[in-house]
Amino acid sequence: MAPLTRRRRSRPSRSNPSVHFVGLDAAHVIAAITDPWPREARAEGIATFVPGAPPATIHELPEWLATACVVPTEDLELL
Repeated sequence: MAPLTRRRRSRPSRSNPSVHFVGLDAAHVIAAITDPWPREARAEGIATFVPGAPPATIHELPEWLATACVVPTEDLELL
């Protein structure tokens, strides 16, 4: 009997259409994922840096977010 293997899910090349259907745009999604909730304040010492301007459309968002990296906050001035 052949061993069971997991299939890797491939990443979609564009955003989930249901996100757009419910009226969310790129700005709404970015605001939601950058909200520090449930904390009162943002974490100190590290930050997520995404180069370039935020995308205008929800369809460009996954590609833009894929370029993100976590950096020490003192390095943000260098980027």
